[in-house]
Amino acid sequence: MDKLFAIYRPMNLNHGSEQVLNQVALGVYDQAVSSHCPYFIQDIRNLEGLQNSAGVIALIWSENQISPLRGSGIPIVNLSNTRGAIQGIANVRSDDRAVGALAAEHLLERKYQHFIVVGYQGRTWSSERVEGFTKALGTSYQSFTLCDLELDRKKSGSGPSAYSEEIWEQFWPYFKDSPPETGLFTASDWLAWPIMEMIRKHCPDRLYTTGILGVDNLHDSLFDPRRTAGLSSILPGFRTAGGLSLQLLLEAATEGKDISGISKVTPPERLICRASTVGDACGDPVLGKVIRELWGSLRRGHPISLRTIAKDNHIGLRSLEMRFENTVGTPARTLLANMRVQLGKELLTETDLPIAIVSTRCGYSNTTTFSNTFRNASGQTPREWRKRYQHPYVNSSRNTPIL
Repeated sequence: MDKLFAIYRPMNLNHGSEQVLNQVALGVYDQAVSSHCPYFIQDIRNLEGLQNSAGVIALIWSENQISPLRGSGIPIVNLSNTRGAIQGIANVRSDDRAVGALAAEHLLERKYQHFIVVGYQGRTWSSERVEGFTKALGTSYQSFTLCDLELDRKKSGSGPSAYSEEIWEQFWPYFKDSPPETGLFTASDWLAWPIMEMIRKHCPDRLYTTGILGVDNLHDSLFDPRRTAGLSSILPGFRTAGGLSLQLLLEAATEGKDISGISKVTPPERLICRASTVGDACGDPVLGKVIRELWGSLRRGHPISLRTIAKDNHIGLRSLEMRFENTVGTPARTLLANMRVQLGKELLTETDLPIAIVSTRCGYSNTTTFSNTFRNASGQTPREWRKRYQHPYVNSSRNTPIL
């Protein structure tokens, strides 16, 4: 076992960190295959097991974690952003300023001009994401508020309800007087889902007018994945970080390269647009609800007509169309066409489904109409878009992401 690389997963690792390491492990595997890595790669749960390894990949956020390894001479790559880069070892971290900038660009594209940014006090990753967001926002807003949460670990550990209430208590004073069409960026999904839950509970109309965007996209790590249904989210480049980490360990092990002073960042992998930010800023809760229902039905592969959705919401079709034009400034049919193109981009990027199937999933009766509409909207044919933007790891059988 002298040819072993370890992914360090302590027994007390929290759910979120486990999910980050799952993404990292995928990147490690991809790099191992492409580089014909001669080393075994193994999850190690205890410090004793690390002593037999030729290199370690870990999430390190305290001196207690790093001190037992400092004198071992084993190359170490740290992936944690909790306290920033750690001296004396290699660091491969998410470019959290780029994550924040991507969030700002997304909300600005959807015409939000009022913003609340929710951070986690004392966390480097949070402050960098907030910094990236505010810098990219520039002066393109009418109002901006920073809500930097100070969370009590004891309260947070007493259950999801107590955790949600603690966040809501600090967030509500900022939210209660904000305009209906407010864009909300939270530095983590772990801050976003309690806010979504409490808005739904205390002021449900605001749920349809507030654009909510989180970071991490680790929905299966939550207490109940249904809490995040509809939450738009940015996935940082954890998978890329895994591949880069293995590359550094290989250089250290096979070439004798000193990697201890290396520090690199990886850009966010992608932004997944779900119902919470699918439409432009809208202060009308009825239109907000209609927009999200349209998107949800489209994403589920069962698109419904404007006439049907108007009837379900007890509105005349013409009245609904006029409300769209007067409130959103976009005809309802144009918005629906934009949604279909958006879904097409995601399916072309994230799956290897045949274009004919993508066309059907987007609600088009024939591929020619889909291709022409897609080209007019994006400047590229579906085939050209896929060639340029498709992720290298796709699976046509993968389930459509949570709405």
